[in-house]
Amino acid sequence: MNTTVKHTLGLFLQMGLKDYLFDIYYHRFNVETGKCTREAKTFIQLNSQLKLFSIEQNPILKFTLLFFLLDNFIDSSNPSLIGKSFKAKYDELPSANNIDKILRQVFRIAKVIRNAAIHNSNQITIDDNGGSLINYVFGRTTYHCKISKEGLDYLSRLIQMFVKQELGNSLYLESCLRVCYNRLIFCIENFEDESSEELRTLDGLEINIFRPHYLYDIGEMRPENGELNFPTLHETTIIGKDYYFNLNGKPYIVPEEALFRNSIDVQNIEDWNAEGMKAFNDIIEDFQ
Repeated sequence: MNTTVKHTLGLFLQMGLKDYLFDIYYHRFNVETGKCTREAKTFIQLNSQLKLFSIEQNPILKFTLLFFLLDNFIDSSNPSLIGKSFKAKYDELPSANNIDKILRQVFRIAKVIRNAAIHNSNQITIDDNGGSLINYVFGRTTYHCKISKEGLDYLSRLIQMFVKQELGNSLYLESCLRVCYNRLIFCIENFEDESSEELRTLDGLEINIFRPHYLYDIGEMRPENGELNFPTLHETTIIGKDYYFNLNGKPYIVPEEALFRNSIDVQNIEDWNAEGMKAFNDIIEDFQ
């Protein structure tokens, strides 16, 4: 039994997979009396030698399952793509904005890992640091991806941010995706697939999602001279402040990275509308 099969079955056991082949009623035969006595009922397990495991032990299996979620998310968001090949989906996915562009490239990278895992698992090498090297040929196309463990972690985080939809579709989400995506690109070497499009980082505001966030609920705000001026907090040494507030009956979240001299132009505030940001709104509701 290869490692991927072993880990997959171990995962299914944790999820409650029925794990026996058939029941056995054990009887002991007494030669002297010619009679049988029933001693016990037991069963043969299909997976008796398997141990429960964390999916983090097998990054290839993890990304096979994550790709399933991502592909399902893309189908539900773009019904016209249902039933099409992965290549056709990539080619036809929209790229109107940075969120779309990041989703396309995340799908593209995850697709190469998924296809290798399903069809060419013997062409995947895991190094001692948890990174992966994928190198195989299908038809006349070479598929190659060398990605570090950190890169796999960034890819996992990106897929989860898309499919969970906890941050709505705001500039906050775009800024979080961008910093994670740019770090992912730096963790990939010599990426090749059927597309000639180069993997490139994206310019723009980045919210550092790799440090603690300090969420400050400052209530109702009113613009002054076309700007929203945020209060000066005593915790000036804290890096990672997000400001939650209401303006004209709508909720907003603005990260400190978006402020200039502790203020923001009110004309740009709609980019930070928090109405669809379930993760933050749930937190605020719990404390109000």
